[in-house]
Amino acid sequence: LYTVYQNQAVAFENSFACTDVIWGRWVADGHTKSCWQFLGELGVTLMIFESGMHIHFNKVAQVGCKAFVVAVFGTCLPLGIGVAVVGALFGEFYPSGFAAGCAFAPTSVGLSIYMLEESKMLNTMTGQTIITGAFVDDIFSIVTLVIMQSLAAGSPTIADIVVPVVGSFAFLGASVILALFVFSHLHTLLESLPKNPYASIPPRDELHLAIMVGTLALFGYLTGVVDGFIGNHLVGCFGAGMCFV
Repeated sequence: LYTVYQNQAVAFENSFACTDVIWGRWVADGHTKSCWQFLGELGVTLMIFESGMHIHFNKVAQVGCKAFVVAVFGTCLPLGIGVAVVGALFGEFYPSGFAAGCAFAPTSVGLSIYMLEESKMLNTMTGQTIITGAFVDDIFSIVTLVIMQSLAAGSPTIADIVVPVVGSFAFLGASVILALFVFSHLHTLLESLPKNPYASIPPRDELHLAIMVGTLALFGYLTGVVDGFIGNHLVGCFGAGMCFV
């Protein structure tokens, strides 16, 4: 009877544990933090991937210089404000102030696109300058995050900072080349697939989605798994998005 009682008690506790996991209340061994951290990283991953999909290379060539200036100010000013505010309030300019500045620096591309569409300015040169600047600002912010991760590792050398920055821009450059010369033929490939009028979802749409998810996973893995080179999967997510412009 005692053994049966023990088994029922364990089953009862396990049922509560499963309920807590579902509702995000499992705090043992830091599981709650891991659960919410995973959901947050997944959301940011998809957002950065979508941001890369909205970039237009021809518009970047037209407003490149102006957008670059906008992006530099859009990254440096919030970064400086974060350092100054945290330093003034708590006396910790580094590393807490730098981390706060890195959190302030990213620009919401989705919000920018929505506001410009509402004001009918998205296709104007001013609107394209703002959008392109927001995209470049996202790139700078991701690279800034890579730098912060290198600094958080402790006692960083110059190579620990320079190599991830160079690697990030090199990977994004390679993504642009793939987008222009490889993925640009994807539409032709998908159109050549046979159509099934009885399918609720066309096979080409299924294949397209599978290629997008696979590219996102591959690029994110390549940029996140190699410590000391890039070390941040968001760079790969942005590059994957650019491949499907």
